[in-house]
Amino acid sequence: MRVLVAEDDEGLGEVLARGLREQGYVVDLVPDGEAAAAYLRFYQYEVAVLDWRMPRLSGFDLVQRLRRGGTGPRSTPVLMLTARDTPADRIAGLDAGADDYLVKPFDFGELLARILALQRRPPVSQAPRIKIGDVEFDPAARQPRGPGRRRRRGGHRGRLRHRRDRAQPGGRPAHDPASRRPARLARTAASLAGRSPQA
Repeated sequence: MRVLVAEDDEGLGEVLARGLREQGYVVDLVPDGEAAAAYLRFYQYEVAVLDWRMPRLSGFDLVQRLRRGGTGPRSTPVLMLTARDTPADRIAGLDAGADDYLVKPFDFGELLARILALQRRPPVSQAPRIKIGDVEFDPAARQPRGPGRRRRRGGHRGRLRHRRDRAQPGGRPAHDPASRRPARLARTAASLAGRSPQA
């Protein structure tokens, strides 16, 4: 079982590597993000433990690059190890692509339990990318990539905003049922006027 540890604090990195080796792991210890990216390209890891703040390339930027397929297998489990402890930091790290997030200082037993939990997860199969000419389609991201292709932003929100902006002079969208209410009321009134009173 092979684990990558990317930690710029030399003392902490050595402690982590020694502890994991005592548990039977093969550990590659690197001091910065660029070195971690190089190792991820050449070796298959059960888990990558990445510090957020590292020289040359941060763990945050590295996990984003990894998930885009820019270095190593995109499905490599990543545990983010950092002193950044706010809820916003945790959300940002997980949204960037980390599978788990552990705040320093931490208990080694908890770190080991989290690594074991990541190992128990079934591997994620990545759908192959489809390439036609110079345009490549990524099924996972559901986006075309290539020269002249711009990412569409907004999704459903953008379409809703577009519909909302297509308003009539009165300020109501053209498709708004409320704009047809006066006509409906007029027809209803005319229909009722033609009926005899009910007993």
